[in-house]
Amino acid sequence: MTIAEKFAAYRSRLDGQRIVLLGLGREGFSTYRFIRQYAPTLPLILADSTPHEDLSEMWRSLSDDHCKFITGEHYLDALREATVVFKSPGISPFQADLQQNLTPTAWVTSNTELFFAMSDNPVIGVTGTKGKSTTASLIEQVLKKGTQPPILLGNIGLPPLDELQKADATSIFVAEFSSYQLQDLPYSPHIAVLQDIVPEHLNWHITFEAYVDAKVNILRHQSAQDMLLYNADSEIATRVSQKSPAKKISFGLSSGQATIRDNWLVYENLNITRVADVPLLGRFNLYNVLPAIAIGMEYGIAPQYIAEAIQGFKSLAHRLELVAVVNGVHYYDDSLSTIPQATINAIQAFDTSLVLIAGGYNRGIDYQPLIEAVIEHQDRLRALILFPPTGDIIEHGLGQQVKNVPILHPETMQAAVTHAAEHAISGDVVLMSPASPSYGRFKNYKDRGDQFKEAVMGLKDV
Repeated sequence: MTIAEKFAAYRSRLDGQRIVLLGLGREGFSTYRFIRQYAPTLPLILADSTPHEDLSEMWRSLSDDHCKFITGEHYLDALREATVVFKSPGISPFQADLQQNLTPTAWVTSNTELFFAMSDNPVIGVTGTKGKSTTASLIEQVLKKGTQPPILLGNIGLPPLDELQKADATSIFVAEFSSYQLQDLPYSPHIAVLQDIVPEHLNWHITFEAYVDAKVNILRHQSAQDMLLYNADSEIATRVSQKSPAKKISFGLSSGQATIRDNWLVYENLNITRVADVPLLGRFNLYNVLPAIAIGMEYGIAPQYIAEAIQGFKSLAHRLELVAVVNGVHYYDDSLSTIPQATINAIQAFDTSLVLIAGGYNRGIDYQPLIEAVIEHQDRLRALILFPPTGDIIEHGLGQQVKNVPILHPETMQAAVTHAAEHAISGDVVLMSPASPSYGRFKNYKDRGDQFKEAVMGLKDV
């Protein structure tokens, strides 16, 4: 069936309903555009907490007689009597005011759910707490060596519905799925990749158990004809993998069908590429490489081509990305490290002395593991540059256990980089790896990383 034919059948669930698009960001606009392509006159209510005058230009310039905006402080009034709600992933279904306004019988769906309903192509889905984007991008690069063209989409910044019509009969979708996108999703991809799961987004999911439960949707609806790749070094990923009836492939650094042996990345005892030839920093990044190898082999791609794809891979933006070398000091942007374990991995990726820039929004995560890592590595720390409030938590936890490391408290990223340049010497690394979300001081992790890059590039002019 064509997409138009599929939507014609799907539309029976929409006709005569009070339909709300909740959340008017990039994914909300993607949903609007897709619906309008096949249902130009279907009445829609467009709702967002942002006042109309502050919405992006694509929404402000919208001319559609069949739409009604409800924005600003009382945007959730749109949910009253709503029967269908296309909810953007950033809006938590657990917030009390949303639940109070939402009709109990309303069907809450999403861009991702509609994508699955419209697609006949194989979907390779990737989730976990960290490494999703890198894993998905590596899989895409490996599949490019084969005969079925991959299309990357999802949480990496490409709304699923936007990419749907780029496919032909041979295409494979490679999708990064966040817990937000997986929440209540009644579909699972044909091939699921499950990385480690550790506490994150607890302000959205409320509990760690609810966060894990959302992640499990990536495999919950699989069949025996599907495939699941899971991180065998993760207790949680290993345990929840048993919920899927799919064929299972394990990967890990010391065991699994895809693993490391004698300094080689191997699959089913076949050497693929040397560990030393993987261009990504940090041993933790090998967890992102192993699923790409396994999927490449399962798709019949020759080992030498898989090795070429991996060896030619470039680190993604804001993920241990080398920004510049200034006066012999290497500056790395790791803004996407928003949890302590990610920053611990980043610290361990280097064996040089370093200046660490960390801290940010407090999402209620335990920072004790990072505190212990800072204590362990204090002999090679030139300085700690900490943003509140989690920076204060880290400093308080260190107490008197780190005595010879200067701790600085900048007001801006420009000041943080200036402090770092003052303490680092040639051969050192300045690592901006916050272990925290960016809310408050920065728009998002990208803005934080971009401000770091701008400040670093400014050092060249000093």
